Amino acid sequence: MNEVFAEQIIKSKPSSKEIGGRIAVVVLFVASLLGLPLLANAHLGILGFTMIFLSGYLIYYIFKITDIEFEYSVANYDLYVEKIMGQIKRKRCKVFDLKKAVVIAPEKSEKVASYLNVEKMYDYSSRRKDAEKMVAVFNSDRGTEVVFFEPNEKIAKAIKSLRPTVYNE
Repeated sequence: MNEVFAEQIIKSKPSSKEIGGRIAVVVLFVASLLGLPLLANAHLGILGFTMIFLSGYLIYYIFKITDIEFEYSVANYDLYVEKIMGQIKRKRCKVFDLKKAVVIAPEKSEKVASYLNVEKMYDYSSRRKDAEKMVAVFNSDRGTEVVFFEPNEKIAKAIKSLRPTVYNE
């Protein structure tokens, strides 16, 4: 059997919720810094330093986990999507069976327009406005699933070689 393998990593822009989390921890850190003299006057200096240390660590942690990359891997008839947080922690998001793909086309294509109001939608793209996203529609046991992703030429060629009638450019 002809085996196919390709992989790609793309960096994702933070969502508005992730940006809000980043802003909140920075505000907490600044509030800790401003509150330190008040706590020191009340003889609670160690509490102030502990708050500064913990909020500083929280900044580091939140910024790390909101630094997201997606890895796409095509291995035979499976499309694997993994989320990489802070370039350290890896989590498998989903595995899609390309044999169950209905259509794979650009986001603005008429072929996928009727599927863009489905309940199960997954956005594994970079979230950039200028990005050329592809939409993959799968019929699975759990119903119709729609996936937004940004394949490079290698991933696109791999998918096209496996499912040429489904992949549209």
